[in-house]
Amino acid sequence: MVPEQWLDSNRVDFKVDVHALGILWFQLLAGQLPYGGSELQSLMLGHVGLPPPLQWLEPHAPASVRELVGRTLSKNPSERPELSEVLDLLSTLGD
Repeated sequence: MVPEQWLDSNRVDFKVDVHALGILWFQLLAGQLPYGGSELQSLMLGHVGLPPPLQWLEPHAPASVRELVGRTLSKNPSERPELSEVLDLLSTLGD
């Protein structure tokens, strides 16, 4: 769940999809989820209060990709990129 959903499910908007993309992208690159735990409380703490462990991506992705993944995983929905921006940045990675 996105951080805002843990706190107030009425605040969820389309930025949830950008965050979900970031979670999937992180897992594809690192081979594990950014936040874990066997207890619901520790999982919630990670999503709501801990920064994403972008250092786990260092051996697998260039700095531009790590930065974009970090932005998609922002705790604040207004700081997450628009999906069109994600697509534009992805199209330039091979250049």
